Amino acid sequence: MLNEIVAQGGAQGLTIAAAIKRHVREGSFEEVEVAAAYVTKHGVDALFRILGGEPPRSRWVVGLDDAVTQPEAIDKLRKLNNSEVRLAKLSPRYRFHPKVFRFQRRKNNESVLVVGSGNLTEQGFSKNAECAVLMLSENHEDVSKMKETFEKLWSMGRTASDKEILEYKDIYNLAKTQRTAIERKEYAPKERALEEKIDEIFSEKTTPESVIALAVTKLAASQPDRVCTLDLAREMIPMMIPLTSSDMTPYQRQSDPRWVQKLRNIQSNSNRPGPKSTNFIALGYLTGVGQGYKITDSGILMLGTIEPSSN
Repeated sequence: MLNEIVAQGGAQGLTIAAAIKRHVREGSFEEVEVAAAYVTKHGVDALFRILGGEPPRSRWVVGLDDAVTQPEAIDKLRKLNNSEVRLAKLSPRYRFHPKVFRFQRRKNNESVLVVGSGNLTEQGFSKNAECAVLMLSENHEDVSKMKETFEKLWSMGRTASDKEILEYKDIYNLAKTQRTAIERKEYAPKERALEEKIDEIFSEKTTPESVIALAVTKLAASQPDRVCTLDLAREMIPMMIPLTSSDMTPYQRQSDPRWVQKLRNIQSNSNRPGPKSTNFIALGYLTGVGQGYKITDSGILMLGTIEPSSN
């Protein structure tokens, strides 16, 4: 079993969404199984963007503790084709608190299992400080173990009646009113932050050069010498940005994909800044150094990560 660990929210800008998308290519996995403590509608939308659409078959175990899961999310999951939804609430003393995502390709009997701290929310996929382990199956035994893991969580849920869901909606609305008072005291994020639109994050258009450059700047800021080499960028950026299928297509007759060409364009386009340029070298955030880019003091100030050096 191959493992990959992603720590989200640090200076490098790695995201769980991008890591999942790198392994679960659009339309290639026929079955999705999710067990999550908290679920929001935009979190479900985010997952579908990663997958490139709604899965042909799916099973969902959704936690009701703390009345955080949005009723709209439950309704959306129940309306999916070939979908089974269970609700989980263990007892007043114990929470249903897993965050497990399993993706299954039946044709080649392959599985990807994601276990981490992030819930089925847009924030959990790309913005909160989270950590996740992606496990990639190498044989039938791995697939069986992943399946067994989810089945244990599946058994903790129950199929809810329409009456129970209506009762939960009343509880959720009451809890939401109480959370508003907490938000005003700034003891918790505003709930609307959990519902931010994700169209730009998961757009199927090619990623702009400025987004690639921002990832380079974050990588450079995390290095002792403040330099992001092209090799480092090629290795890490696919885990920082949910690259689209268009990004991965070859650029004209070159072997490199389009996003790598935009990586190189940070240098070549700096000679044509123009009054509205978004080029990071022209803006003074980066400088070209050999086979890579070095972040400037202005770039560090822009990121707000560390104080500029005195050198």
